[in-house]
Amino acid sequence: MAQELIEIARKENPEISIRAQTLPEKSASTAILGKLGFRFEGAVEHPEDGTVWEWVK
Repeated sequence: MAQELIEIARKENPEISIRAQTLPEKSASTAILGKLGFRFEGAVEHPEDGTVWEWVK
């Protein structure tokens, strides 16, 4: 499903930067993002969730 959403977004705008945020720990979500080709950017402060990890593709 996530791959399909990426393809839809890229079809609409091939130069779009797709970002995702996860809890700051290794998990199934971070594994999926890695398999989808996302790159870990680092920790950022989210206004509601506190420290999260940000990923970009």
